Amino acid sequence: MYCAQFSDLLSDLDSRFSYRSALIEERNGWKVEVSFHELHERVRTMALQLLADPCLTVGICANPCIDWVVLAFASVLAEKRTVLIDPALSSQKIQKLIDYAHVERLYVNDALDFNTLVLNDRFSLQKKIDLSGNCSGKFVFFTSGTESPFKAVVLSQQALLNNARHWNHLLPCTEYDVLLCALPLSHIYGFEGNLLWPLMGGTSVALGRGWNSLSIDPRFFMPTVMSVVPSMLKYMLDTKSINERLRTIVVGASSCDTKTLELAKSRGVDIRSGYGLTETGGGIALSCKDEDFATLALCPDTTVRIGEDGEIFVRTSSMMDGYLVDNVVSPEALFDGEFATGDLGFVDENGRLHLQGRKKDLLVLDNGEKIPCLEWEEALTNLLHAETAVVLRDGKPFAIVFSSMLDKVAAWKEIEAFNAVQGKNQQIAALELRSTPLPRTELGKLQRWLL
Repeated sequence: MYCAQFSDLLSDLDSRFSYRSALIEERNGWKVEVSFHELHERVRTMALQLLADPCLTVGICANPCIDWVVLAFASVLAEKRTVLIDPALSSQKIQKLIDYAHVERLYVNDALDFNTLVLNDRFSLQKKIDLSGNCSGKFVFFTSGTESPFKAVVLSQQALLNNARHWNHLLPCTEYDVLLCALPLSHIYGFEGNLLWPLMGGTSVALGRGWNSLSIDPRFFMPTVMSVVPSMLKYMLDTKSINERLRTIVVGASSCDTKTLELAKSRGVDIRSGYGLTETGGGIALSCKDEDFATLALCPDTTVRIGEDGEIFVRTSSMMDGYLVDNVVSPEALFDGEFATGDLGFVDENGRLHLQGRKKDLLVLDNGEKIPCLEWEEALTNLLHAETAVVLRDGKPFAIVFSSMLDKVAAWKEIEAFNAVQGKNQQIAALELRSTPLPRTELGKLQRWLL
């Protein structure tokens, strides 16, 4: 069924799978389940409550739970601008995102009951302005880039539902499946790959307890499907936590080495590699069963064009409305509906997409987090008063500093101060001092590949 709004999806799921489990969470060692009918009713009730609230922007900064899903769906159906914020970010960054998106109501996990969301009255909105008519009933996802600390991506309900439908075409989820959600729902990969995609197929979504429980949640919830980032897959293999019912794992958000993918496949699991961006509403390509992991089939309603320099340009029916800039949705990043991804690649004779890395300097950690190198390097150079480069070592950020005068202990204290204002998943892991200048081209550009 074609769905343009979440209300269409919930009505359809209620009619087809009424009393089957839609969402599952853990409470005090027991599984608590909500049926598709209950989910539909709870969302409708919450939407009516939010319609009576004069606020125009709702923020959710919480870990996944049933309340999170109900509130997110209800908020957009109540025509609120709904801003999704990662709770793992530092308090300073969370406040910055709140101010940027002009959040008026912020919901967080209750400290006494983690599976319940409550209003947080401790945050401060620095400036209130008129938001009428501005991206109401739509989601705002934040993504990091090389040219700014973050970008606010505006996505409509229809774009997100289109993307979920595309994924179900390439890799169907059914009412007989259970998907374990282990990723933050505030990220597009988590929202699409762990929530909308499975729900659209009638799949039960088990809302996991995060990284700390990744070694036990697969056996507690017994999923048949998971969407993970590479570091999660490696951890599950190391801890032998792939349960016997798990038949399919989608790996996305960053590239995963072939050895890890082959090892997981040898355990009898169908391993798929996915590619997508926040701006495209989620995944736009997926590897096919028994084909090369690096050979990606494009989603329906999605076309790519390869530029002269190898850059991938995308056109899709799940495209963003634009970036939120100065409280206005700006479509300037789209050229006649086409988006320049910043990724490099080519299309083979069979129409399959192959990725060849990033056009700009952007480090993608093995947990899917992205590090804007140029911004970090500028900040660290100013902090240490020495030329600094950031590179990737074993999937983690590594600082290389050119200085013959700097003391390593003192330098590390400065880096600890820098780490303190970053998210817990975005930390400089180690430091190297060099007495020779960092390698650069004749034009002064850093030759990062030599480090």
